[in-house]
Amino acid sequence: MPPKTIDKSHWRCSQCGRSGPEVIGKRRFQTGSWHGENLAHERLCQGRDPEDRPLGLPPVCPACRKRLACDGEPTTAVWEGHWKTCQPRYRLSDSFTLRHIRAIFEKHQLPTTNMNADFGNILTRQATLVDDRELSKLARKWEMDPLAAITEAKTSLVQYRTEFSSFFNGAVPLTFHSHVSDVSPQVIGSTVRSLIKTSPVRLSTGFNGFLSEKQVYTCGVAVLAGSYGAGCGPLASTSCVPYHRQVASRPEPEILRLKDIVSVTSACKSLSILKAKGVIGVAVEMVSSSNGRPLKPDEWANLAKACHSLGLYLIVDEAQTAIRCGAPFAHQLPDYADHVPSFVIFGKGLRTSGLATCVNGVTVSHLGYNQLNLGPMLELIDARYSEVINSHVLLQSWSIIRRAASENWPQRAERIGSNLRQVLKDVQQRLGHKKHVRGCAAFIFLNRNEAAELCTEAASAGKSTMRWLPFLDAGLEDYQSVSSLFRASAASLRENLINILSEEPTACVNCGESLKGPEDKQWKQCKTCSKAFCLSYKEEG
Repeated sequence: MPPKTIDKSHWRCSQCGRSGPEVIGKRRFQTGSWHGENLAHERLCQGRDPEDRPLGLPPVCPACRKRLACDGEPTTAVWEGHWKTCQPRYRLSDSFTLRHIRAIFEKHQLPTTNMNADFGNILTRQATLVDDRELSKLARKWEMDPLAAITEAKTSLVQYRTEFSSFFNGAVPLTFHSHVSDVSPQVIGSTVRSLIKTSPVRLSTGFNGFLSEKQVYTCGVAVLAGSYGAGCGPLASTSCVPYHRQVASRPEPEILRLKDIVSVTSACKSLSILKAKGVIGVAVEMVSSSNGRPLKPDEWANLAKACHSLGLYLIVDEAQTAIRCGAPFAHQLPDYADHVPSFVIFGKGLRTSGLATCVNGVTVSHLGYNQLNLGPMLELIDARYSEVINSHVLLQSWSIIRRAASENWPQRAERIGSNLRQVLKDVQQRLGHKKHVRGCAAFIFLNRNEAAELCTEAASAGKSTMRWLPFLDAGLEDYQSVSSLFRASAASLRENLINILSEEPTACVNCGESLKGPEDKQWKQCKTCSKAFCLSYKEEG
């Protein structure tokens, strides 16, 4: 009996829906000289885009980032030939397709239930530095020549500051630190004195931003209740982590209560008392890192007006809220944009921490700075006998800012946040009880017991609260893909995804803390959802 022949004239790609002539080419289709190109095409096809247009084969290799076609879509033969040379140990087959390639080399294209992202330190699973041709070339050069890394990083820092300021709407990074907690009240006070000393205008005696002898000596920074818990120093006194509070240095920061800023008058009254005690400014978070409460627009306006009136400096901690809240910095969201802070503390996902100033901000605007005349002051700040910023950290941060700008991550954060909130709403309807969701865009807060029910890796925000800090990747933009991981029948999907991604659990689903020690001694992995839980926490509840 002759072998069964396949009617190639009716073949269509199961991924993109294109026919044989469209995939193979009319001439080869007419001759019938197919050699499995249709099968190879299906293994490598990207499917269709949101407008239902066929995407075809990837024009760039996910593994080495080499462009496989100068214009248009590469042929199947070109793709297969390149892949055999590029990654010979990964052979294309029905069980190893583009999906598996991307799981290894482009994890950001796939959804995930990891809402911890190393406590928000990772904004993307993309290799941003490797993908940036200019910066990756610099990285290779600097690895081979440490002296060049030191000297050229100084000149590169000028361009970095320019691109940082462009993306973050005028904020200029002044000082750099290894950890956001290193931006202490003393650093802020010293930076204020530097700005005053090098001001390009002659400051009159009427300028109320001068620091008194009491302020210079005390260098106090008041903290809005529920905001800014540092990991060390005096500001660690307000941390939600018990150990940080126990090792905090003194003096403890003054606490400004929310009821103190219900009006400009009450804010001025409270802040004038604090200024007399030696306070130089107020540190706030646009979204409280301890409970997820967003600052109300009128509270922000009252605080900004009071600080400006009294010559105090307004400091916003954007270590966690940068980009995640739907704007480069959360204070730039439309509800807050009428008032600009004096300083911004940045860190975490930007891969470096530091203190930036806004030249048109509260009190600082009187100093006469603009984007062009900050140069002499920056030269004085950078004039040190050590690196201002580690050269590799500089390139990492730079590549992230470039990618965030080119892919519009703030807008993506809005979409991802909307998807996850809709997922929570769907789960709420299925389980029949309300989930208390707080935060802003892709910076989401849940009660601890409610978050644990969802079997995701979240990040602890204290005794009773968990944070969702999702990656800002394309894989979380598609609602259907994300929601499928939270349905009642999602166990097999989650298992497949975890197997493809080869991601080990890193945080407890119950308490949101990092897993420590070997499995079976300190923690266990659930066979149903593949997530992990602390044994100590299991015993408690």
